[in-house]
Amino acid sequence: FALAQILKISAWHKATDMFGPIPYKEAGKGLITVPYDSQEEVYKSMFKELSDAIEMLTKYADNGNSKLLPNADAVYAGDVHKWVVYANSLMLRLAMRVRFADATLAQEYVGKAIAGGLIENDDQAGKLVTSSKYIFHHSLVTMLGYKELKMGATIYSYLVGYNDPRTEKYFTKNTAGTNQTDFYAVRSGINPITDATVYEKYSEPTVVNNTPTYWLRASEVQFLLAEAALIGWYTNDTAENLYKKGIELSFTENGLTSSAAQAYYNTSASPANYIDPKNSSYNANAVSTIDKKWMSSGSEEEKLEQIITQKYLANYPNGFESWSEWKRTGYPRMFGV
Repeated sequence: FALAQILKISAWHKATDMFGPIPYKEAGKGLITVPYDSQEEVYKSMFKELSDAIEMLTKYADNGNSKLLPNADAVYAGDVHKWVVYANSLMLRLAMRVRFADATLAQEYVGKAIAGGLIENDDQAGKLVTSSKYIFHHSLVTMLGYKELKMGATIYSYLVGYNDPRTEKYFTKNTAGTNQTDFYAVRSGINPITDATVYEKYSEPTVVNNTPTYWLRASEVQFLLAEAALIGWYTNDTAENLYKKGIELSFTENGLTSSAAQAYYNTSASPANYIDPKNSSYNANAVSTIDKKWMSSGSEEEKLEQIITQKYLANYPNGFESWSEWKRTGYPRMFGV
C-alpha cells in the first residue's frame, strides 16, 4: 500500500499541476459524483500520504527487509531503499512547488525530505528502462512518426547560445532544406495549416524506443537543493556548488564528462537569437540574457533564473515538469507563441 501511494502521487501531482482542482480525496470510493478538491487540499493530502508511505517503508527496511515485490518492480527491482530516496526526492519537488503559495508548509517538507535521504546518482533515479524482462517504448518515438515533432525555439536559444554539449545528445542536426547542416528549431504556435514537409529537415529529438523514460533525475534534486540553499532553507552547501553539481550530473546522465561540465559552467555565454530559414517573420531576439556561469554578484532573482533555466535543460524531455516550474517561477523565459 505504501508503494502504491508513492506511485499514485507520482502520477497525480502532474494532474493537479496541469488542471488545478481535481477529484482526489474522495476518488476511488465508488461515488457516482466525486467532489473536487482544491490544489491546496490535494497537495496537503499528498504530503501526508508520502510521509506515511516513507515511514512505513523505512520501518520495513529497518526490520531487515531490503526487497519488496522484486519480480513486479520495473523501476527499482524491489529495492526498498531506492523507493524511500525516490519518495523523499518527490517530496522535495512538491515542497519547492508550493514555496510561493505556502512557505511554512514548503519549508517543513523540504526539511523532512532532506532528512530522509535523497537521490544522489543516476542509479537511484526514478526511470523506466528497457531490459530483457521489460520493454518500454519511449512515447516521443510515436510522436516522431507524425513528422511534426521538432526542436523548439526556446530550448534552441539556450542550448545553442550556451554552446551546450548536450545539444547533440538531445537533438539531431539537419539542413532546414538547403542550408548547412546544423541545429534548426521551430517556434511554438506557427500557422497550424503549415504542411509538415515545410519543417521536415529541421532538428528532431534523438530518442529511440529504448531511451529511458525518467520520472525524477539526480540532477533535478541538486537544482531543487540549490533553490532551497538560495533562500536559506538548506545550509549544508551553497547554491553555487549545488547549481554546479546539478549541471555535472546532467552531463554525466547524458554520457558526457564532469570535466566537460566544468568547462561549460566556468565559461560565460548568453542565449542565442532565433532565426527561421523558412519564414523570417518568425525570427526573434533572445528573450533572456541570463549567463550560464554562476553570477556571484547577481541578485537572488537572477540566480533563481539561472537555477531554473539549467533545471529546464537537465529535465528535458520532461515537459510537464518544466511547464509546472515555468508557471511557478516564470523561468526559463520563453519565446511568445
